[in-house]
Amino acid sequence: MTPARDSGSPIVLGIDGCRGGWAVARAPVSGAGLCISMVGTFGQVLEHAAETNVAALAVDIPLGLPVGGRRAADVEARRRLGSRASTLFPTPAHAVLGATDHADAVARSRAATGRGISIQAYNLLDKMIDARTGLAGWHGCPVRECHPETTLVALGGEPLPSKKTARGAGARMKVLAPHFPDLVDALAHAPSGLPVDDAIDATIAAWTARRMATGGAELIGDPDAHDPDGFAMTIAV
Repeated sequence: MTPARDSGSPIVLGIDGCRGGWAVARAPVSGAGLCISMVGTFGQVLEHAAETNVAALAVDIPLGLPVGGRRAADVEARRRLGSRASTLFPTPAHAVLGATDHADAVARSRAATGRGISIQAYNLLDKMIDARTGLAGWHGCPVRECHPETTLVALGGEPLPSKKTARGAGARMKVLAPHFPDLVDALAHAPSGLPVDDAIDATIAAWTARRMATGGAELIGDPDAHDPDGFAMTIAV
C-alpha cells in the first residue's frame, strides 16, 4: 500500500457494512464537510485512506475474533446497551472463518466455544473476511472496530430506539447534528441505493474516528487482548 500523498487537512472515515459493499462517511476532524459514499470492497476503502490525509478510520465490523469464550468488549458493550443489548451479536469464534456454510460454522463454533452461531452473525463473515484481508499488512492510519449502537450511548447519553423506525432515525439525526451540521445535506446526496440507516451508522462511526484522531476515544475491553492474527479485541467509542 502506498503512503498517503495528500497534504491537505486531515479527515476521518467511518465505515459500515451494507448490501453490496461498504458505506463510507468521510468528514474533517471537526466541523462541516461530511460526504457519504459507497464502495464495493474494504480494500477500496484502504486505497482511499492511503491516498488521502486520513487520520483515523472506524469500522462497524468485528475484527478481533476470540479463540474461545466471549470478548470482554462484548460483555461490557452489552451491559451499556441495556435493553438494546441484542443489537450487538456475540462475536464469532476465530475458528468459524473457514466455514463453508452455516451448519459448518455452527459446528466449528460449538467445538471452540460450546455455543453455536446465529444466522445473523454468520452472515457477517464475508464482511469480516473482506476487512481482515484488506488490513493484512496495513501500515497506514489507525483502524479500530466500533459499534454504532454502543457509540450512541456515549453520544446521546442513553440507548436509542431501533434505527429501522422513523423515531429511531430522527433520534440519531438529532444527536449527530451538533457534530455534523451538514448531515441532512450529506444524506440527501448519498448514493440512491444506500439505505439511510447504513449511511447514519457510517456517520456515527465517523464520530468515533474523530475521537480516535484527537486522542479522546475510549477502548472498551481488554487492551492487551488480540486474536491469533493480531487483531485487537476492543471496541472503540
